[in-house]
Amino acid sequence: MRVKPSIRSVGRKTSGIGAGKAVRAAHAGLVPAVIEELRGGSGRHKVSLRPLKIERLSDIPPFWPAFYGYVPGTRNPADGEPCDCLVLGRFRAVRGALVRVRPVALMFRRDGDHKILAVHPADRRLGSACDLKDIPRLELTRLRDAFRPYFRLGPWRGASVAAEFLAACGFKK
Repeated sequence: MRVKPSIRSVGRKTSGIGAGKAVRAAHAGLVPAVIEELRGGSGRHKVSLRPLKIERLSDIPPFWPAFYGYVPGTRNPADGEPCDCLVLGRFRAVRGALVRVRPVALMFRRDGDHKILAVHPADRRLGSACDLKDIPRLELTRLRDAFRPYFRLGPWRGASVAAEFLAACGFKK
């Protein structure tokens, strides 16, 4: 039986038996994230998956510089809520969408409510990023500026610290 070549989400042609290995390697280290806020939107919403419920918390918060959501199945020790996640990339999503993302950094907050910075693997510009050094300085500044008026922020931390934080919050691969 002959296998036809196909285009996989990793962006290169693969075919035959080894195709699965290429896809698995490209998606290694991905975590699920539920999108609560859309990039470019305003307002603050809370999304619960079971049952699916979207409630509006406020009308005025800032312009969102990235998709904002949380990693299901985790609990941040600082506030008892799931770990917050900022997702960089251009992709279509709606509130409540479950997407798989790659954690690349941690936005450190003095109160302990740190934010995971992740990229969507299908994004053409940032999808291959694996660590903080792969994210353009302008993106990091834009994110920092959006949160600075509301929180006391510390320095950015890399992907290994983000992975440790997720593990400490109960994330299991």
